[in-house]
Amino acid sequence: VLIGSGPIPSDSMPEASTHGKPKRPPLKRRGFTVFLVVAPTLLILFFMMGFIHTGSDGSGVSLQFPEMLRVNTPTAGDTGAHVLLPQIIEDMGLRLGWPLGWSNAWFAGFPVLYLYFPLPMLAIVLLDAVLPYGVAFKMVHAAGLVALPAATYLMVRWVGFERIIAGLAAVTGGVFVFMESYQVLGGNVKSVILGEFAFSWSLALLALYIGLVVRDAQIRRRVEPWPGVVLALVAVSHVVSVIVGVAVSGMLLLQKSRRSVVLISWILGFGLVGFWAVPFVVLFLQGMSPDVNWQDVGGVVGPDSPLPLDLLPILPFAAVGVVWSLRRGDRVIPIIGLAVIPLLGYFLLPLLGLSIVHNGRFLPFWYYGVFVLGGIGIGRGVVAAGRRIEARVDGVAVVAAVASTIVMVFAVLSMSVIPIWVERSYAGYEARAGYPEYQRLMDTVDALPPGRIAWEWNTAIGAYGTPLALSLFPYWSPDHPSMQGLYYESSLTTPFNFINESETSRDPSRRIPGLRYYPMDFERATAHLALYDVAFYVSFTDEAERRAREYGLEVAADAAPWTIFSLPPSQPIEVAAVEPAVWNGETSFSDSALEWYDDVDNLDHWLAEDGPGNWTRVRAVGQRLEAPSSTYEADPSAVTNVQIEDYRISFDTTAIGVPHLVKVSYFPNWRADGAEGPYRAAPSLMIVVPTEGSVVLDFGRTWAETIGLGLTVVGIGVTAAMGVLAARVRKARARTPHKPADGDAGLS
Repeated sequence: VLIGSGPIPSDSMPEASTHGKPKRPPLKRRGFTVFLVVAPTLLILFFMMGFIHTGSDGSGVSLQFPEMLRVNTPTAGDTGAHVLLPQIIEDMGLRLGWPLGWSNAWFAGFPVLYLYFPLPMLAIVLLDAVLPYGVAFKMVHAAGLVALPAATYLMVRWVGFERIIAGLAAVTGGVFVFMESYQVLGGNVKSVILGEFAFSWSLALLALYIGLVVRDAQIRRRVEPWPGVVLALVAVSHVVSVIVGVAVSGMLLLQKSRRSVVLISWILGFGLVGFWAVPFVVLFLQGMSPDVNWQDVGGVVGPDSPLPLDLLPILPFAAVGVVWSLRRGDRVIPIIGLAVIPLLGYFLLPLLGLSIVHNGRFLPFWYYGVFVLGGIGIGRGVVAAGRRIEARVDGVAVVAAVASTIVMVFAVLSMSVIPIWVERSYAGYEARAGYPEYQRLMDTVDALPPGRIAWEWNTAIGAYGTPLALSLFPYWSPDHPSMQGLYYESSLTTPFNFINESETSRDPSRRIPGLRYYPMDFERATAHLALYDVAFYVSFTDEAERRAREYGLEVAADAAPWTIFSLPPSQPIEVAAVEPAVWNGETSFSDSALEWYDDVDNLDHWLAEDGPGNWTRVRAVGQRLEAPSSTYEADPSAVTNVQIEDYRISFDTTAIGVPHLVKVSYFPNWRADGAEGPYRAAPSLMIVVPTEGSVVLDFGRTWAETIGLGLTVVGIGVTAAMGVLAARVRKARARTPHKPADGDAGLS
């Protein structure tokens, strides 16, 4: 409410009184609408706190100490890997106030927050200053869901509906999170438990943005900065919500009198997050985010479709809300847009062949919009029915109380797995039966010499908390980065990691469709893992252990059911034996790198995206083997004093002028001192050509970050100026009688 300074629509709309009778004092209704917002909020909070304990078979329900407040390490789905990122941010100390950075914890190095959403992660870091880490994480994890009823109320209220209707929309918009027909897509409890908590933040913030921009556009309050501020917060929570927010608010551009408010919110919002948005866009255009080839969701009816079973009960009420509200004006159109525009995106993306965004990501906005419209429909009916109750009580409040109670009871009775999911997630790794085995593995690895680790993927590892449980090697043992991790779209190494995983796993995930995978092939795997200087391999199944032993890998340690193998020695900095070739073909370098990676017998013939003018240019990957090129005496002892840190790589070499392969993932922020380059090299690494005996690569800022940071500084200044101006305007209005302006109709 503090964000939306200025007048809020009153309840004195024409439909609020009948038969010439004066309506009841608004303060009574105001107090009741507080209940309508608080009730679903407390209901969501109750379930997300983890008060409910169930038996292993879902029976024997009882109350317990809230799992959210237990000091542990939350898990389940991607959540069990997300817990590493805030720790990484804390360890890098925000780089003196800069939240973007680099970590070698996963994928032979990946950019921190450049291609992921920083707001929820930074909130965890800040809250961790006063609370235990696990508790801080879980509170932020659930915060988007808990905030949704209040955000829904403000959106519907600011769009122009009276309090009772906005309150009932808050109830239905809140219980939307209890949908169980889908998971992972975002917005509901199941998606949050599996790791999509940034999406839930963005959804609540998106509701606020739509309400603010519509309100300010309708009453022409052009000096208010708040729509732009909230849109900026949406952007740093989830990019899909920004797309929806811009599309919905863009409908207001059809009315000339409202364009300035919308455009100012877009410009200010982008400027405020320029420090993140500009690098994000530039990196995306540079191809620094691998295409994970999301497979489209299809169909109209059923789970993960526009019409799942648990959406059907609210659809008739949503239809009533749309028709009834349209008869009384256009104030419902933005909320219709919130539901319908994403639904169009769901159908259009597959038709356009765009796989960079998963079309299923747009369905939660449709679901949520239908639930909100359903609340508006129920609210319309409640107001109509309440006016017909002749009694000393407020008939509308009575009917609203009954309706909201029915909605919430129905939502609770419809649940089947949500309490179990929340309990198992927030009870953490430590509550799993296999935790002693898991901790023994982590302790065993921690005692080994430092080195990267690759491990066998198997869904059965989920019994320890999540199939990604072993990606937390660097969480428990910082000297042992994991080749597997999360944030697939952040690292160029991602597709090659899944190829390696297939070659070392009995039942690999093969997350990226279309790649050329080989099943359980340790000859190929050892060659590939050597490229990434992986020191250890951890098997899980008996078959993988047997195959590794048969191939000749030596056992470094045993931590049943896992076996830890030492891989053949490799070098973190490798000296070239053959002059690299530069790709000059028609396909992208990413595609050529995959083809190069498949030719496992000729990995010593390096392929680079760019390089010195004397390197041979090739238009086919096989040409690098035929083209004349220089050869070198590859002396492994030429490189000494190698130090690989998150922001600095240094080494000494006697092979000056000879290309060196740096086995850390390529990223444009790396800068070399004492060498030419770095040049992006297949599969996803870097090549430098030393010009001095000592070489240093530093991770710094690029021009995109400098420009983005400048935009953020300007945006903050503009926001402050607009805030001061808005305060003066409000004071001036308070001193003069208010005269309704064009566009105020229906709002006061």
